[in-house]
Amino acid sequence: MTEAVHPAPAGTGRPSSILSRLVSLTLSVGAAVVIAALGTGGTYAYLNASTSSGAGVMVTAGSASLAATEPAAMTTFSPGVVQRSPFTVSNTGDVPLSVSVSSVASSNPAAALSGGVATGDCSGLPAAGAPLGTALATLQPSQSAVLCFVVQMPASADLAAAGQSTQFKITLSGVQQ
Repeated sequence: MTEAVHPAPAGTGRPSSILSRLVSLTLSVGAAVVIAALGTGGTYAYLNASTSSGAGVMVTAGSASLAATEPAAMTTFSPGVVQRSPFTVSNTGDVPLSVSVSSVASSNPAAALSGGVATGDCSGLPAAGAPLGTALATLQPSQSAVLCFVVQMPASADLAAAGQSTQFKITLSGVQQ
């Protein structure tokens, strides 16, 4: 008797054949991923180089320093009077400075005198000083500028201010430019 051999329908191959194809495909994909990851690792390289300048470089910091002359004494104040006295400020350091006034303080508030500093030599007769912190001059090293100390007694000053004296302390600031 002869036995008839019929071809197997499509997709019904032997289970071991399908399993070996899946394992082979998985290994191929895994190998491709590993190779790709190893190939991109080289693109993250950090290159670095250094050299020495030999003996070294000497760096010296500059200095900022101001000096000022004293304004002349002022006397004979009465209510409503404004007096002025020029003084000189000098940059004695070795860096350019922008000069401003940080404070003007009276030693005797009972004298009812207020003081301030204005730009210039007082020839313009300023009525008051510039606001604190205002740049009054920019000085190069060894350069000087004349500023104006302005003192006034308000018109509404109390009679107790008569005959009072005070000393003013002017604090100048120089900020490097």
